[in-house]
Amino acid sequence: MLWLVLTSTVLPDEVVTGVIAAVIGATVWQLATSRDGMVLRFDAAWLRWVAALPRRIVVDTWLVTRALVGQLRGRSMRGEMCEVAFMPITDRAERDAHQAVVAILVSMSPNHYVVDLDEDRGVATLHLLVPKPASTLADVLAGS
Repeated sequence: MLWLVLTSTVLPDEVVTGVIAAVIGATVWQLATSRDGMVLRFDAAWLRWVAALPRRIVVDTWLVTRALVGQLRGRSMRGEMCEVAFMPITDRAERDAHQAVVAILVSMSPNHYVVDLDEDRGVATLHLLVPKPASTLADVLAGS
């Protein structure tokens, strides 16, 4: 229902898309919460990443748009995989919440996609459509 309100339409393809998205979301939520009584513990300090998100989305949209225009003009552009450091968290509930928040917030920007979070090595593997330097996950989340 929220999908229909947000899209302001009742076209059949939009309704089907909304139903499919709702089913996928509900299924993922059910699987995630049924895993051994998963408990998530969020840290209020993570809210600073949410505040930086609109700026990151604008900057990364500009980068990706420029790259697309360059591609259309015949310039070659290659994405890259990179590893960025992050501080491992020992508390399981906080670690699970941290991984979920990081994966969602990093991947909301059109230039970044989280491929893996390796707690043992303390690195996140990201795919970037347009390469740009970052040394830590905090740098990526802050948009630096």
